[in-house]
Amino acid sequence: NIDFANGFWGSYKQYLEEEKNFAPDVVNKLDRLTDSILDNLFDPTEKVKVNKKGLVVGQVQSGKTANYTGLICKASDAGFGLIIVMAGIHNNLRSQTQIRIDESFLGFDTQHTRAFNQQSIKIGVGKPGFGKSNVAHSLTSSLEKGDFTQGAANALGLNFHTKEPIIAVIKKNPHVLRRIYQWLAAKADEDTELSRVIRNKALLLIDDEADNASSKISNDPERQSSINGWITQ
Repeated sequence: NIDFANGFWGSYKQYLEEEKNFAPDVVNKLDRLTDSILDNLFDPTEKVKVNKKGLVVGQVQSGKTANYTGLICKASDAGFGLIIVMAGIHNNLRSQTQIRIDESFLGFDTQHTRAFNQQSIKIGVGKPGFGKSNVAHSLTSSLEKGDFTQGAANALGLNFHTKEPIIAVIKKNPHVLRRIYQWLAAKADEDTELSRVIRNKALLLIDDEADNASSKISNDPERQSSINGWITQ
């Protein structure tokens, strides 16, 4: 009973058709694929602890970014409240990915403002004619140095427990991963034997190019790599 047509997905679908000139068959295939992936996740509205992992494989230039952007839109419509995209190990790739998210999901230019307000510079799905009335917030910006910091996130004055989705596009870097982990740990409202838990917000964590830097490898086979350790936490 999710209203995708009037949600983030509806705006993104129209944007692909009218702005990006995607062929109807391509958009329909993207619709089916993202439905299938979403169906294999979990119901974010259920107040239960769930940990599911999956792998989506695509060839070079096969539309992987368009695919996971569509998934982000549908997941937000379904009720996932926190989305973290891990994009590459360098600032330029992370910044490029953020620009794609700005255009296709947020609808405003994070390089100029990250708090959604009337002064935001509307781009992509946020421009008139794409029917976007849904609001999302970004903890990161498309600036080269716009990666996650606790200071920038706190400066937004954002209510973390908002029903509107919150997204962060971050590098696969141990220092960045540690910062966002510590920031989230401070938001937790329940302690378990293993970790601190945020009960009322479902997380969608997308690892772009999961074979790059994320694998559990290090020079010492007995040790977990730093990046893999923070991703796991």
